[in-house]
Amino acid sequence: MTSKLTYSNITERERLRLHLAVHEAAHSVATVLLGGHVDRAQILDGKVFGLRGETQTRELPSEHEPLVAFAGPWAEARWQHGTRPPLADIWAHLDGCGRRDRDAITAACGTALPPERHRVEAHLSTTWDAVISVAKVLHRQGEIRHSDVCSALQIPEADNGHHRSIIASSPCRLPEHPNTNGDNTMTTPDLLPIEFQAPLVNPSPLGLFAATTWTDDEIPRWLAGGVRVRLHNYSGEDAFGIWAADWCPDPDSDELKTGTRPEVPDPFDPITSWAFDSCDMTSPSQAEARTRVQQNFRLVEQVAVEREFAARLIADAPAGPAPGDIVAAVGHLEAELAKTNTVGLIHASAAVAAAAAQANLIVTSGGAARTPLGHLWVFGGGYVDGLGKALVATSPTFGWRDTVAVRDTFAPTENEYLAVAERSVVVGYERAVATAWLV
Repeated sequence: MTSKLTYSNITERERLRLHLAVHEAAHSVATVLLGGHVDRAQILDGKVFGLRGETQTRELPSEHEPLVAFAGPWAEARWQHGTRPPLADIWAHLDGCGRRDRDAITAACGTALPPERHRVEAHLSTTWDAVISVAKVLHRQGEIRHSDVCSALQIPEADNGHHRSIIASSPCRLPEHPNTNGDNTMTTPDLLPIEFQAPLVNPSPLGLFAATTWTDDEIPRWLAGGVRVRLHNYSGEDAFGIWAADWCPDPDSDELKTGTRPEVPDPFDPITSWAFDSCDMTSPSQAEARTRVQQNFRLVEQVAVEREFAARLIADAPAGPAPGDIVAAVGHLEAELAKTNTVGLIHASAAVAAAAAQANLIVTSGGAARTPLGHLWVFGGGYVDGLGKALVATSPTFGWRDTVAVRDTFAPTENEYLAVAERSVVVGYERAVATAWLV
């Protein structure tokens, strides 16, 4: 027989979702009772920030904003405590899920407890059934609107000033809290988990950045125009020949030592990548956001650049033979590189590495993965989607990049600190020598 779910035996994540539902429902109910309009309240569940609540309002008188902010933590404490919460419980929630509310109240009032907090406490106590009703809809659907709040309060959506006045003048009542055991004793909540800060890891030593020779020069302002690579080592076949005439030829002979200078390839365009993070406006949170945004950029930048760079590789390189297996593909690329009499790079998806290793096509030399003839493998995470089953041989790559810039700003109305890390990168080569495709 399946046991009944109670507050004590649900998971921590389920418990957090319940708290957020009550918290945002109280913001919404308080907004309507104080004359505002609720555009949307929702519970968000993202991969980056996890579970969090958000209530968007308008037409709320500015002097009531601290009261609406206080409503969320107060209702959360009220719901968990089972009756009017003591001040210590309210403080705990102001320092927990209500950190942003606390900061907004402090910014407006100079203290985390608004002077007229008893007003919103009375409103929520009187309409507690409506708060729970809205919380149930929010918990189930993940989103509520102004109409849901007015329906729970049993008032019109517009021109409801008279109805709100009646509610405000009603005596407070504190119904029994649903989160109790059969003997009317409160279930003891679990302790919050210990927060563990994962140590920062280094990017993979493989990929395009490791294979590229970076210039030491400071990036000039013309980086936005890209970089045009002048040819000195490749594409000279049309300016070379074997002398076949006699040593003393007729002056009118057609044998001439002449040729065609190779065209300079199109410039390599800069690739500008960025990373974003946000948090509340407290100093510790700001420091955490700056660390997160720089680490996120540090790990993701190369993959993004490889994905963009792959399009240029395929566009520049000759089409190549019909698709074949890994041995045939590497054989073709090595043959074409051998014709240039240089050692180059072979760009490939990281998914190709296992097959290349199984076919003994990876030779480790000095910590680098090379082909049997000594060309450097460039297995890129961005090439997984960028190149797919294509392998491209190029001349050595050169790179230009500026330093990572972290730019930040504040959004006071949202009590948010925003940080962006960004920079521009140019990677280029003299020649894309050959392409091979895998079946």
